[in-house]
Amino acid sequence: MIRAAEAAAVQCTAHVYTAPGKPRVAWNDEQSRAQLVDGLVSDALRLLGHLALVASQDVEPAEYSDGR
Repeated sequence: MIRAAEAAAVQCTAHVYTAPGKPRVAWNDEQSRAQLVDGLVSDALRLLGHLALVASQDVEPAEYSDGR
């Protein structure tokens, strides 16, 4: 497993992402569904935060650039 995948596996715990198929949850139980969705969104936001950090490393805006 590559380093980034290892970090993701440790920090993203809402679902066993290596398991095939949908997450195991009582889909007819609103509280269980809400807890799963909250966890999945939290995992996604955590990964996006790491991606933003890596993407912005060693990057400097060009002179006269507005950053786009």
